[in-house]
Amino acid sequence: MQGLRLGFDSDRLIVASFDLRVLGYKRAEINALYQQMRDRVKALPGVSGASLAIGDPFRNFYAVSLDVPGLDSLQRVKTRGPYVAAVTPEYFRTMGTSVRRGRAFTATDIPGAQRVAVVNETMARLFWPGDDPVGKCLKIGGRMSPCTEVIGVVEDTRQGRVTDDMLVQYFIPLAQADSVMKGPVTALLVRTEGQGEALVPAVRREVQATSAELPYPIVDPMPRLFAWQLRPWRLGSALLSLFGALGLLLAAIGLYGVLSYVVSQRTQEMGVRIALGAGRREILELVMGQALRVLVWGVALGVAGALAAGRAIASLLYGVTPHDPLVLSVVIVILGAVAAVASYLPARRATRVDPMVALRYE
Repeated sequence: MQGLRLGFDSDRLIVASFDLRVLGYKRAEINALYQQMRDRVKALPGVSGASLAIGDPFRNFYAVSLDVPGLDSLQRVKTRGPYVAAVTPEYFRTMGTSVRRGRAFTATDIPGAQRVAVVNETMARLFWPGDDPVGKCLKIGGRMSPCTEVIGVVEDTRQGRVTDDMLVQYFIPLAQADSVMKGPVTALLVRTEGQGEALVPAVRREVQATSAELPYPIVDPMPRLFAWQLRPWRLGSALLSLFGALGLLLAAIGLYGVLSYVVSQRTQEMGVRIALGAGRREILELVMGQALRVLVWGVALGVAGALAAGRAIASLLYGVTPHDPLVLSVVIVILGAVAAVASYLPARRATRVDPMVALRYE
């Protein structure tokens, strides 16, 4: 989960939003207010960019009728869709989302110009497999709608739950959204030069200063919007890591205790071997070899148990399978290292046995 790719840089991103429709504001009025807010916030020191959107990650999703010429039906996925968001030209730069192919929106994508759209990688892969989607036609709103040209492909971004599959999503310019999306702007997104948390009060102040009638705005650093989704995973990871560490400690103590007991029981034998000319290396190899046999049997039984119980814990894992060979290999290496350390002390003690004392040992 720590390496989860969101498709945007959340650490320096702030989201501001509120519902003005409850106060009786019309769509055009709301959009105009958001535009004023964006202009005020962009002038703040420490702000490197700001954009507006209808549809924003983890909060608002929109879908409209869509027809793709050449496809009899749209690809069905678990996350449904396709979903659409209307955004200002600097949206992808503000979000930190990479353009994989083609171009992003510009100030020339206005009403009356050629209708354009940008699709995400999942949509490009599912709708035009093995083909370049740039230049393809989308009919947003139904079969009778004019053609909207695909001008670019952007990386996938997580929108709902961070653990869900990627959505099928496309974007249109906010300036061309009037005929497609009837709702108003839902969010102001702000890119900061440093950590977003520090600029939240300043952004909130500028947003509220736009109009005396505005309700208290919701202004949050982007990570706060999905932090609650990661909390159970992090808690579970911490608990499982704790139990794993305790299990490893018990295994090390157990192995140390068993080998210490074995060495004490074979003290006389060690003395005889040393008296007959066995060197310290031979005694060390004898004890460590016994530890290795115990380790091999333990690892074999543990791996068999892990493979058998894999399905039971599959729901607790993300981004890795219960039978992942890399994970099992790392576990075996760690166990081997711990076993080597735990068995070395008794083995070293065995090499220091005094033959005369050992021969009299009962």
